[in-house]
Amino acid sequence: MSQKSKRYRSTKMWHLKTRIKQIAVALCPDYPNIKTVDEIEQFFAIEQVCRGTEDANKDLHKLIDLMRCELGWTKLQTVEFWEKNKEKI
Repeated sequence: MSQKSKRYRSTKMWHLKTRIKQIAVALCPDYPNIKTVDEIEQFFAIEQVCRGTEDANKDLHKLIDLMRCELGWTKLQTVEFWEKNKEKI
């Protein structure tokens, strides 16, 4: 591998590590020492945030369906209600 290729690869790796840190700090402020842990730990924290968000979204959809049934609304009525009121949120 040439010197130029090694420098290019090293620069790409630096940018990748820097971006992982930026994303981890932005998305995982409650994670202990997120600014100082290594990139693998930061990537793990990002993954956990994504999974937590996905789980919360599933729970929210279950809650919406439960409330919709309690109100006796169709899915169409629920969507119309959302469209009419989403700016209030």
